[in-house]
Amino acid sequence: MRFSILVLLSIIKFNFFSYSQSVQVTAFDESDYKKIAGVHTIGFHHSSYNHNAKDVRVFLVEGKYWLFPAVGLRFGGNTKMESVPSDIEMFKKENHYTFNIDQVGTYTFNISTINPTNNLNDLLYVIYKAYDPSVRKDIDSFSYTALDKQKISSDNTDKQYSVIYFAGRMDLIERDQIESLNNLKTKFDMVQFICMFKETEAELIPFKEETNFNWSIIPSVNSRELTKYQIGKLLSEPSIYLVDNNLNKIIYHYYGVYNLPMVLTKALKEIQ
Repeated sequence: MRFSILVLLSIIKFNFFSYSQSVQVTAFDESDYKKIAGVHTIGFHHSSYNHNAKDVRVFLVEGKYWLFPAVGLRFGGNTKMESVPSDIEMFKKENHYTFNIDQVGTYTFNISTINPTNNLNDLLYVIYKAYDPSVRKDIDSFSYTALDKQKISSDNTDKQYSVIYFAGRMDLIERDQIESLNNLKTKFDMVQFICMFKETEAELIPFKEETNFNWSIIPSVNSRELTKYQIGKLLSEPSIYLVDNNLNKIIYHYYGVYNLPMVLTKALKEIQ
């Protein structure tokens, strides 16, 4: 699973800077850490074998974190924590660590492994952060032209809510979830369902015909537009937002695709 993470550091009390990391979780089963850390977590930092036994400085904001090794690696076995910042209390679990950050800053980690690899870009470890899916955010009204040329907007619809799914790329749509996602449209008639892709119309038409995906598909979405819907200081692809069209407000957000139909069904039932 690949995530492209934009971490907005606007929670800092002064006007600092935006920090961006691309988290490529290669050969890492998303369900492994979701089952432990919960579904409301997001990849915040990753390190590869290039960082093996080296001091790595990681910028962290306040919150709860989990540190997991990549598949095939085990803390206390072939992988160990050489050093961590003295002001962070790390709690060792079966094969991961948990910790809290109380103050925004840069922290240095040194993790080593004796596990061999032929690719120094292979994943060594990932740091995940918890987020609050119920944090609300005011947004501008939106209007887009869908693949079928229909206008999709928040202020010219009889639907009270919109689900906006920033899938990013077609290959980030889980094919075995499409039937469940299609069923949502029949179950929740007060919601308009929108899915945004970077691909062009010509690329998306065969995809729609092949999958029968029944959401309104928006082609050629510029990634810069995504920042309009940032919330909770984090933004990733794939991510999903539940918008109250009457209030122009995001009322729920979720990152990733793990158990997405189930998670979204639960969120929609709560607003009925």
